[in-house]
Amino acid sequence: MQHGIVNPMGPAPDDQVLDAADRIIEREGLRGLSLSSIADEAGISRVTLHRRGISVNDCLVGVLVRASDDLRTSLWPVATGSGDAAERLEMGLRVLCEVAERHGGVVVQFFGQPNLPIPGRPGRTTSLEFIELFERLLRDGMTDGSLSVTDPAREATLIANSVFWTYLQMTRAHGWPPDEAAGRAIAMATGTVRTPGCITPAWPAAC
Repeated sequence: MQHGIVNPMGPAPDDQVLDAADRIIEREGLRGLSLSSIADEAGISRVTLHRRGISVNDCLVGVLVRASDDLRTSLWPVATGSGDAAERLEMGLRVLCEVAERHGGVVVQFFGQPNLPIPGRPGRTTSLEFIELFERLLRDGMTDGSLSVTDPAREATLIANSVFWTYLQMTRAHGWPPDEAAGRAIAMATGTVRTPGCITPAWPAAC
């Protein structure tokens, strides 16, 4: 099954359908996802999904968009709040770890998959939705001098992915406490962009 292609004008599945897809992905991975399995899990008929024009890819995008919307809603107060950008970056990355806790079981199944375009959001992809606010924080850090960055878009992609995937690996595979995993992952990922003396370490003795 090809998961990387989606109709950019495809319909948006409702929460009942997305909840069903969410459970299947977390339980069985992407291979367990089909219109039949989604319909069975949601307690509706496959014909109903066909009538609504909903495809498997619509559901794939939908569950990722819910996770990215959760991140953007949770991160916005940090991105627009007070304090220098370095402090807000650390707080924002901690929010990212909290979102990983809520959606990691699903998002982890998309590791290594191509970015997906988002219906109704021209030019937007699932990856951009996760990265954009971190790029904004890095640009703020260049302005206020609390962060040393040459390519904010590239650095934001690296930092956010490093924290997200490291956090999930350490908590789920190695049983680390969430606070320790978040702190150590953030300290490791942001070490090269901190301006000395401008940020409190994310983990004791990290700087």
